Amino acid sequence: MQYCLKSCLHENRGNFGRLVIQRSFTSSQLQTALRPFFFLCHPDLFGKFPEQRAINENSLKVLSAHLEALQRQYYPQSSPPSLPFYLRNKDTSNPFRLVKVPLHIEKTTRSFVTKILQTCDLETTYVEKIYSEPKSPKRSSFSDYSQRPNNGIKYKVDNNEGQFSEEFDIFQIRVRKAKENENLEKFVRKNLDLAHIRTKALEDLREEVEKLRIKLENKLGLQQIIYDCGWNYEHFRGCLKSLEKLYDLYGDDMEYLLNKTVIFSQFTGVGIDGQIHLYTGDVQNNWLDLIKHIPKQEVYLSTIPMYENTLSQVLLNIKIARRKFMPSTLAKNYSSHLSRVITNVLDFLSKNRYPETWPTSLADYELVVESESGPLMISPTGQLIAPSTCPGFLLVDFISKNLEEAKIKQVAYEKNKYIEKDLHKACIENLRLNTLIKDDSISPDMMIDCMQRLLNIGNSKLKLNNLNINVTNYYSILSDGTVCIPWNFKNE
Repeated sequence: MQYCLKSCLHENRGNFGRLVIQRSFTSSQLQTALRPFFFLCHPDLFGKFPEQRAINENSLKVLSAHLEALQRQYYPQSSPPSLPFYLRNKDTSNPFRLVKVPLHIEKTTRSFVTKILQTCDLETTYVEKIYSEPKSPKRSSFSDYSQRPNNGIKYKVDNNEGQFSEEFDIFQIRVRKAKENENLEKFVRKNLDLAHIRTKALEDLREEVEKLRIKLENKLGLQQIIYDCGWNYEHFRGCLKSLEKLYDLYGDDMEYLLNKTVIFSQFTGVGIDGQIHLYTGDVQNNWLDLIKHIPKQEVYLSTIPMYENTLSQVLLNIKIARRKFMPSTLAKNYSSHLSRVITNVLDFLSKNRYPETWPTSLADYELVVESESGPLMISPTGQLIAPSTCPGFLLVDFISKNLEEAKIKQVAYEKNKYIEKDLHKACIENLRLNTLIKDDSISPDMMIDCMQRLLNIGNSKLKLNNLNINVTNYYSILSDGTVCIPWNFKNE
C-alpha cells in the first residue's frame, strides 16, 4: 500500500495542512510532458529507415520500463547508461539526428523527464508549471487522493506528420499489443545470435577491465572497486584509468582510501556504510577533494548509530533498517533524514499517546527512512518505508494500519528468499548461464515465478549457454550482450 503524500502537515490535533511537494507525475501529466518528444521519435516517422525505426522502438520500450520504475521509487541499475533515439528533422537533406538520453543521472520522474526534453532541445515549460502551481488553501486529510488536471495545456503538432500525432496513447496501445504478442522463445530465437556476438565482442574488454580493477585494488590497498552505473564496460575502464592517473599524481593523498570500498556511482561522497562514492561524471579534482576530506565526512558515520537507536526507542524498539534494494545515499544526508523523523515523531508524541492498537514492542518490525522524495509504503519484503518529511501523525497512523500486512510480507519473504536462492543456483547450472540477475523492482515472488518457468522450458529450447540474463520488465539486448527478459514473460 502506498500513500499519496499530497497533503498533511501537522498543525494541531485533528487538523491537517498541506505539504508543498507532489511526489510524482500522474499518468496524464507524464503523457502530456513527453508528447513533444514522442512526436519527434515515433517509429512511424522512420518507415524509410528500418535501422533507425528498430532502434527507436527498442529504446522506447526500455524508456517506458525505466519511467515505470521511477514512478514506483525503484532505481534499476542494470539498464544501459543511455538510450539512443533518432529524431526527425524537417531538413530533407539531413532527415534525422541522433541523441542519447542518459538514464542513471536523474533519480526522480520530474528531473528525468526534464533531462529528456533538454537533451532533445525541447521546451520544459509544462514540467516546470506542474511544480510551480500555487497550492489551494483548502484543507484536506491525508486520505485525499485527488489529482490535479493538466490545466488544458496542449502542444501544437504538425498534422502532416501522420496519424501518430493524434494522441500519445496510440503508441502505448501498440507497445502493449507488442508485449502481448511477444513470447520468450520467439524473442530468443530472433536475438540469440546478436546476444552472442555482443557478448563475445566484449570478452577482451571485460578481461582488461578485470585486470585493471585488481591492479588498482592492490596498488591502493582497497577492499573492493564496484561499478554501479549500468553495464558500460568502456565507461568502467575510463573510470579506473582516471583513478589510476589520480594515484600517480597524488599518491600521498590516496592513503585515505586504504581498506576502503570505492564505488563509481551517481554522486561523490561517503556512503552510509562507509564506502567512498565517486561520481562517474565528475572531474578528477572533485574526486581528489573528497579523498582529501574523507576524515571530515566520516564524522557523519558516527552519528548514524546514535540517531537510529534514538528513533528505535521512540517507536517502541522498532528496528531501523535499510531497504533491501535501497538506493545509495550520502552518510551526511541519511543522518539528517533520521534527525528530521525523530523530531517529527517527538512533536506528535508530545501531544498524543501511542495508539492503543500497538503492541508493547515493535521489535519484530522494520522501519526504513528515506529521502524527501521517498515513498510511504510497505516494501515487498515487509519493511515499513517512510520519507524523512513524513509528519509524525501520518507515520504513526501508517504504522498502525499496516502492522498486519507487514508481518505477512515478512514471513513470505523469509520463506521465499531461500527458495529463490535454490532456484537461482538451479538456473545457472541447468541453463548454463554466465550470470542471472534481476532489477530492484523485481520482488522475490516475481523472481521465483520467472525462474520456475525458465526451468520448465529448459535449455534445449532456449539455448542460453554462456549468456548474461537480467530479469526485468521488458525485452532487450544490451550493448554488452546481456539479455533482458520480463519476469512475467509469455511462452509458446
